[in-house]
Amino acid sequence: MSIIKGMNKNYISLRTSQDIKNKWFSVYSYISSKELLLTVRKDFLDILSVINIPFWLSCIALWVLSYYSWAYYITVWFIILSYSIIFWIILAKLIRKTYYFFLISNVVYTHKWIIFWKSFFWYDETRKLNESLLHYERIFLEYLWEDSKLERYIDERRRELVGFEWWVNTFNKMSKFLDIFKGRQRFDSDMGKLAIPALITFVLYVIFMNFFYAFGYIFWVIFIKIYLFFIRILLSFKKSKELYLKEKTENLDARLKHMNQVQVLLAQKIDSFRWGKIEEIASSTKKSFELFYRDILRVFDQKKDLEKFVIHSKYQDFIDMHLFENYLKKEFNKPVLEMLTLLNDYKSKLVSAQIELKNNTSDVEHYQAQLDTKYVVLQNNLNQVSSQILKLTSSLI
Repeated sequence: MSIIKGMNKNYISLRTSQDIKNKWFSVYSYISSKELLLTVRKDFLDILSVINIPFWLSCIALWVLSYYSWAYYITVWFIILSYSIIFWIILAKLIRKTYYFFLISNVVYTHKWIIFWKSFFWYDETRKLNESLLHYERIFLEYLWEDSKLERYIDERRRELVGFEWWVNTFNKMSKFLDIFKGRQRFDSDMGKLAIPALITFVLYVIFMNFFYAFGYIFWVIFIKIYLFFIRILLSFKKSKELYLKEKTENLDARLKHMNQVQVLLAQKIDSFRWGKIEEIASSTKKSFELFYRDILRVFDQKKDLEKFVIHSKYQDFIDMHLFENYLKKEFNKPVLEMLTLLNDYKSKLVSAQIELKNNTSDVEHYQAQLDTKYVVLQNNLNQVSSQILKLTSSLI
């Protein structure tokens, strides 16, 4: 626990704390590409909420102007102009947010530091760290190590603008407006004549707002998919240092996990050892060992790449690779030693089977030939396993 002493609980999770205790560093995915693109919907709804009243007035104006022949298509042009303005506003915002996304999408934790982009913070630098993180929270509605508020915000905004709650609230306001006509003897008075146009305007406005939102939503879904495609291309060509480090460590963890899985599956095969399955088990042992040893070679290569990357990066003064190697040694040697135990156990079974065959002789030539064949098969398997044991023993770190 002394390793994470002094860490601010607001910035770190239990899993990351465990990673830091084991590896002495951890990479946390702060902002995902999904969250980046969700901000498009947020901005769209924010703009709709700002132009809500102007749209209402525009509906009334368009309803009046529609009586004139030159204004037949004014609604169409109004929609095109509105979408065009909104598109360029949101695109400008998205480009800016994409820049921030590449800066802070991943945050590196060490036993003393929080690192993202070119910023380095001690855990005790609470005020300085807060100021930097609050800037990104306002943009992405997510504070470090807290749940994202984007989806909830979008859902609330949508209900306020075009959802059921908005319909009810607007209808209640309209009902209060129409209450002024109750008790009047002449509904066709100058005041009363406004009721029907007002009701028609309300209906048109409801239809218009829902259409405007629905059509815009479909457009943004298509736009987002195209934009995401280019984001992935950019990420593949120009990865941030943090993302590169994250992928390197995740690949190592995945390879170590696969080694454990291969060992467990082979153990189940060997436990089912029977005379009739000797060739099947020998084949399984060979295939499993090839997979296992391939993982070993990849772990060595990935370890070398990770060390080279850290040494030649800004992290060389923050990540202690000697401490990480101690963790890797423990995690790597565990499945290797278990596989060695497994193969030695299998080797003992093969030797016992050979001894049993030697004790079983037969005067029948055909039967004895079968026993000799089984003995040769066992010897071949024994040679194979012995070679595998030597390779694994030399692989221990």
